[in-house]
Amino acid sequence: MRNWLIRSAALVTAAGAALVAGAVPAASDGADVTTVHTVLTGDAERPGPGDPDGRGAFVAIIRGDTLCYTLVALRIEPATAAHIHIAPPTAPGPIVVGLETPDPLSRGCITAVPDDQNTTMTLSESELAAIVADPTAYYVNVHNASFQPGAIRGQLR
Repeated sequence: MRNWLIRSAALVTAAGAALVAGAVPAASDGADVTTVHTVLTGDAERPGPGDPDGRGAFVAIIRGDTLCYTLVALRIEPATAAHIHIAPPTAPGPIVVGLETPDPLSRGCITAVPDDQNTTMTLSESELAAIVADPTAYYVNVHNASFQPGAIRGQLR
């Protein structure tokens, strides 16, 4: 199973990077580009249990105030939600921003809003800067009816 994860992560990361690279708006101001990614598994879900059969991958490219991503969730019942959360790998944490629900693939771009306009489901400029500064403090997870707290999860890197 570990080999499957390694091959899948490499393939999805490469494919996702190619997909979102074209979607990220060109930055005329020379903005830096940051890439974050993760492999999602049921074993990583906290407090658990997650779906033991579930697998997935997430890759995002951040340029300026925009985060563009691709998310895939495989071998789980139909997904009902997906999010980026803040917490260490050993704990659940609050939602930072909602993602398009994968079926089994989703992708999109999120533009950060000024901090004073932030709501639960939007991404603030300071939250985006914090993800760039320390992606390992954040994780992505996918929920479904059987695993409402989370079917699969992966810590960003």
